[in-house]
Amino acid sequence: METRGTPFALVHTVGDFDERPLLDSDLAFYRDMVESNLTSTFVLAREVVPVLRDAGRGRVVFFAVAGVEHGTAHVRSPIYYAAKAAVTSLARSLALEVAPSGVTVNVVSPGVIRHPTSHAESQVRVERDVPLGRGGSPEDVLGLVELLLSERGAYVTGDVWTVDGGLALRGPDA
Repeated sequence: METRGTPFALVHTVGDFDERPLLDSDLAFYRDMVESNLTSTFVLAREVVPVLRDAGRGRVVFFAVAGVEHGTAHVRSPIYYAAKAAVTSLARSLALEVAPSGVTVNVVSPGVIRHPTSHAESQVRVERDVPLGRGGSPEDVLGLVELLLSERGAYVTGDVWTVDGGLALRGPDA
């Protein structure tokens, strides 16, 4: 096996999404959502972050979902939001744990981002409320990820960055 050296970054974007109210969910669905969104984050962090820490440098970017920071109810997908809220908590704890080693840990929380595997029904419903008047693209998220991975992002850690065209600015009365 060829060795290519110490990795510099872990970017974890994986996580299944499904709109299913809590009382319509069974234990198998719950486990799938938690496994896909939270457990996968934990497993990758345990494998990669010690290598970054030992190298004395590195970047970690986890993905959550826009609105997870507001503590509001999400009737259409509560298990998904709960798992992503746990990802943000895990990330902040990890950021504090590894900051002395020079490793940064941040979370990107996208809103409506159009891509081939996106949940089209929910995007169409939510997109009309985006203040910028459109859904986002993968490129809208990529710029932020590039910043967090760069030297310009070296002093940013333990934060959650929302990329949602201003959707989170709308309060419950909007």
